[in-house]
Amino acid sequence: MYNKSNIKKEKKQEIRGNLKKISEIIKPLKDKGEVQTINEGLIRRYEEQGHKNLKTYSEWLSIGRQVKRGSKALYLWRRQTSFTAEENGEEKEIFYYPFLALFSEKQTYKIGG
Repeated sequence: MYNKSNIKKEKKQEIRGNLKKISEIIKPLKDKGEVQTINEGLIRRYEEQGHKNLKTYSEWLSIGRQVKRGSKALYLWRRQTSFTAEENGEEKEIFYYPFLALFSEKQTYKIGG
């Protein structure tokens, strides 16, 4: 049975999977020194698609811009983080990289303008 929690979890897994695929394409550029980080490579890729000036949804709102309805977020990796989970009766620290949803200026419009 599907509920909002399951759908949200599946969506996050889909986003993570897509971001991993794109990151694998960028990894050789990082290994050659053409980009310093995977995120730098992701940003370059987004810029090639015309997406510049990336900000979060709330950052755009704070400067008087609204994200256009239907705009698809662009994703970058955040810093590695961890949480503690119990596995087989033992506490285990799980490390992972969360992702950050951003939108470009071309995906926004001035509020009231």
